[in-house]
Amino acid sequence: SRIKRIMLALTLSRASKVIAVSQAVAMSAKAPRGLKSQVVPNGVVAPPELQRNSPNGTFTIGAIGRLSPEKGFDILIAAMSQLPGHLLKIAGDGPERKALEDQAIQTGVQNQIEFLGRVENTNGFYESIDCLVVPSRSEGQGIVALEAMAHSVPVVASNVGGLPEVVIEGATGLTVTAEDTAEMAEAIKQLTGDEDLRQRLGEAGRKCVLEQFSVASMISGTVQVYHDLLSGK
Repeated sequence: SRIKRIMLALTLSRASKVIAVSQAVAMSAKAPRGLKSQVVPNGVVAPPELQRNSPNGTFTIGAIGRLSPEKGFDILIAAMSQLPGHLLKIAGDGPERKALEDQAIQTGVQNQIEFLGRVENTNGFYESIDCLVVPSRSEGQGIVALEAMAHSVPVVASNVGGLPEVVIEGATGLTVTAEDTAEMAEAIKQLTGDEDLRQRLGEAGRKCVLEQFSVASMISGTVQVYHDLLSGK
């Protein structure tokens, strides 16, 4: 809203430095206001390493987040019509849930989709899927992508905002053009048919989280920002 934008601009105008969770967020904060920014990515807790098995029967796609327009769940549901024999589990709730359920019925894919609602045990959710899709129209960083990577789950993500900084094409996951349902479906099919690729991306994603996106790294980076400000740097 206009009031929120005014309040944000007022707050940022008094800031000495902005901590941003990605380069994309840093650029959006810096460009119009000339603010100094420091990128400190969000960190996630990686569970103990588990042996992920190849799909037993139905290849299961996961998606998790607030069911709102910017998250692009409607794009993924549209892509499901090109993915017969696949199951999609959508975890989360929000204002778009009824519209998404109606879309699934209207496009004839309701039997391929499970709306789980709010999920308390996210570890169990990530362990139940073969890949995670992040179909966002906009995204500051993509914390759910990091959570999936921490569980060695391969990720398909739209190339918007901070997502390409987390999901590196061909290295820690696959990226697709935002709102391109055909490209999204093809990326999922690529994972479905290539167990070696799923394993390679899953292992690389977990390694990336442990090395670059841990909670310890987030804390140390944040503390360093305050240390630099207090020391006059």
